[in-house]
Amino acid sequence: MKEIIHKISLKPYAVLCSFIVIGLVLYSPIFSIGYISDDWGFVYQMEKYGWSAFSHNFTDKFYIPVSHFLGTIQYQITGGNPLLQHVIQVLIHGTIAWQIFMICKDISIKNKQKEMASIGLIAGLLFLINPFQVESVSWLASKSYGYTLLFSLFALRILIRNKSSLHRNILFWLLTLIAIHCKEWAYVLPFIAILLMKLTKVKIDKHFWLGLLLTLTVAFGLRYLVLGTFVGGYESSHSFNLSVISIHTLAYLIKFTTYIRFASSEFLPLPLLAILSIIFGFILLGLLIKARIRKLSILYFFCIIILTLLPIAGLEITSFTSNQSDRYSYFALVPFSIIYAYVFINLKKWIGLISLSTLCGIFIFFTIDYNNKWQNSSIAQYTFLEELFHKVDSNSRVLLYNIPDTYNDIYCIRNGIEPYLKVRGKEVDIEVYQRQNFHSFEGGSTLNENQKFSTKNAQNTFTTFPKDIITDNRIRFNWEWMKDFDKTLIYCNTKFTSLAQ
Repeated sequence: MKEIIHKISLKPYAVLCSFIVIGLVLYSPIFSIGYISDDWGFVYQMEKYGWSAFSHNFTDKFYIPVSHFLGTIQYQITGGNPLLQHVIQVLIHGTIAWQIFMICKDISIKNKQKEMASIGLIAGLLFLINPFQVESVSWLASKSYGYTLLFSLFALRILIRNKSSLHRNILFWLLTLIAIHCKEWAYVLPFIAILLMKLTKVKIDKHFWLGLLLTLTVAFGLRYLVLGTFVGGYESSHSFNLSVISIHTLAYLIKFTTYIRFASSEFLPLPLLAILSIIFGFILLGLLIKARIRKLSILYFFCIIILTLLPIAGLEITSFTSNQSDRYSYFALVPFSIIYAYVFINLKKWIGLISLSTLCGIFIFFTIDYNNKWQNSSIAQYTFLEELFHKVDSNSRVLLYNIPDTYNDIYCIRNGIEPYLKVRGKEVDIEVYQRQNFHSFEGGSTLNENQKFSTKNAQNTFTTFPKDIITDNRIRFNWEWMKDFDKTLIYCNTKFTSLAQ
């Protein structure tokens, strides 16, 4: 197996083309989904303000001007065409997978480890097809994750490939500053760089430490000037709670090593991914004990996994049951894929090829399946929004009940209602009484003679406005506060029912 992989790794541009083709095929279902959920907020900003949206930071709680800049360019050059923008997202994802291969190739040259290039090839492929990546690639609102990781890999390669010099350090810190302003995750990039420099025995000189100080000072200074706070973003109270961060980090590691979400499906009734993952874990342990793999290399990459999780571990725990928030782990899957590749490259030829092919086949199945779910969620969203558009008038105040917040655990409406209506030319004050996770196009609520609303084919019911009592998924409306609205609409069986005031 090593010989086969090594021969392929000698043709880097063939690898790039292969990764791009694989990515385009895997993600082809998303080319028809258009905009979805939070995407509409950015579309509205582009249509109404264009470049002047920078003057109010796109009403963003985060300070990611480079992502907004690149997103604006992406929007302008595509003419706002979502198909072309989705293609760009997939091209970026494929390029990132290729850069993972290339950085491992750089390490192989630096450390004179022939097999490291082959490890990079496997790692890049696993990163490319991993089903945990779907949200980051398929959802245009997640585009900043791809931007950040791409610049981060460029920066790391500059450190590894070039000899110590002022020019090298300036270029690295410039790219780091760009990456930070694509997504705050890149604040850990300098510390990942230190681990990789230790791994490749690259000298850490005084220019590097000076660059670290200046870059972080500039980044935090700009952040404070724009946001008025150093934290910003979601401002989670758990962001600096060590116990919460530890628990959430452990949860992410469990997610990556057990694949709980993919334990069973209609077509794969056995927890094959979990079984494979456990087997790989034991093989990795055996290889370390037998000194077939350098313990220090695995330790460095494991530490990098932890570093990639620290910025997001305080935000929210990873989901074991749906793909929501998978985008947070986009970065961690780089070192995780590399550790997996260490196991594959050290297996006997046919065992390695068969096991790698099996894992790739399962990954591809679930990735395509998730992309199909995004496609279905998009259909449900447009059905809802188009119907709503014809039911509401400009300058009116409307109460909505039974909104498909998600569809089969995929983002659906969420924060897209008002921006969509504004893009279509209607200014409507929308309040949502009930958001739900729909599981069928006919899902929703039914109205009975006692004026009770019972949910059908909907789960995870929760209220956003106004605060009232929900018991056994049934609601009695308070008729007094309903008079504050011009119209109250209940969504059921892909249609809206207007409730008389």
